[in-house]
Amino acid sequence: MMQTCCGSPEYVAPEILMCVSYDQSVDMWSIGIIIYILLTGCFPFWSENVQTLYQKIMNGAYRWPTKPVVSDSAKDLVRRLLEKDPKKRMTAAECLEHPWIIGVGAPSAALERDWADLQESRESRKKASAKRD
Repeated sequence: MMQTCCGSPEYVAPEILMCVSYDQSVDMWSIGIIIYILLTGCFPFWSENVQTLYQKIMNGAYRWPTKPVVSDSAKDLVRRLLEKDPKKRMTAAECLEHPWIIGVGAPSAALERDWADLQESRESRKKASAKRD
């Protein structure tokens, strides 16, 4: 168990703010924050005032923006990672088994995408841009 109060304010888990011993579950909280940011483009807990930010984190209250649309499965994963009680928070092993991570229910086109095609498209755009310059 660790006890050092550290971390970037927007990513810090509630137990760190309470200055109690903590373990690797704080990293799972941070993963939840990162996934939320990747899905929405913003932080789940935000304030320019650090004290207000910490209060929001301690309350554990966040909302999903209406846009972009986020699937219920992705929201479930984030909800289970941003669980205030570290004993109830998802572990890394549980996270790897979550339907959103393994792709259960994902549109088949997304799973079958030809990523080489995408890379070729990017390369041709770069070449066209370089010719213009």
